[in-house]
Amino acid sequence: MLRQINLVIFVLAVFSQVSCGGQSPTTTTTTPSATTPADSKREDIPKNLVRLYLLADVTAVSPGQELRIAARFDIEPSWHIYWTNPGEAGIPTTVEFGLPPGFSAEPIRYPGPVSFDGGEGIISYGYQELAMLSTEVTAPLKLNSNKKLHFSATASWLACREMCIPGKAEVRMSLDVATQAVPSAPANETMFAAHENRLPSSNDKLALEWKSGSPATLEVFIPSAQRVEYFPSVTEQSSLAGQLAIPENDGVKLILSFKNSAPHQVTGVLGINNTDQRTIRYVQLTVPNPSTNN
Repeated sequence: MLRQINLVIFVLAVFSQVSCGGQSPTTTTTTPSATTPADSKREDIPKNLVRLYLLADVTAVSPGQELRIAARFDIEPSWHIYWTNPGEAGIPTTVEFGLPPGFSAEPIRYPGPVSFDGGEGIISYGYQELAMLSTEVTAPLKLNSNKKLHFSATASWLACREMCIPGKAEVRMSLDVATQAVPSAPANETMFAAHENRLPSSNDKLALEWKSGSPATLEVFIPSAQRVEYFPSVTEQSSLAGQLAIPENDGVKLILSFKNSAPHQVTGVLGINNTDQRTIRYVQLTVPNPSTNN
């Protein structure tokens, strides 16, 4: 169970517009839905703690084309929002994408988080400064070139520093259907490239070994690593007892210990600083527990 955190009951709604590849966005008309208590008027609390934008990686859409859209969260310095598993305190950041008729979308992709120490042993996971939640979208095989394509993103979050303030917003954008006169071209390339680099990869071949006993442990060796941190999934949060990173053979051995109710499989994310201390990458673990799957 998540520990309780002190919330200022205030919904901060930020309504932003974004132009994608020169296209003009439609206007957002969402209205705030909560009262504002006196505490939220303190001068040291910025009005726009989180600014929400909607981006696409193309300027126009061709029939059958695969593209990416993303909700971008610009976060006020020294504040943070939360990952899909917020840890021991917090609320997950969520986004729901609205698509034109006939379009389909894959599951939402969360980049790897960082950890925050809230004091008294409370550790949470999330994002600071900037974060993007994205999805891969496929257009239908037939599109009407005379009509604009309308996309939207409705997001909610909890922004925290010494206090926590919930917020929500809706943003929209419109793209043209690609034609000879208006071809599809890449857009927001730098931003999407940085986002892709922070998405957990499942390509790493890591040495993994379960150790029976009390507590049950999973040992993971990560070569060419300087620092490693494990971010548990929501289903593991209550069963993870601790983690220990030990330098070993030009890498790091990570030992994850679990309580008596060890999970059926480990499905969290590794955050890895390579030996150059500059490269940060994330690896998605999916490791069945043989003692619970017999």
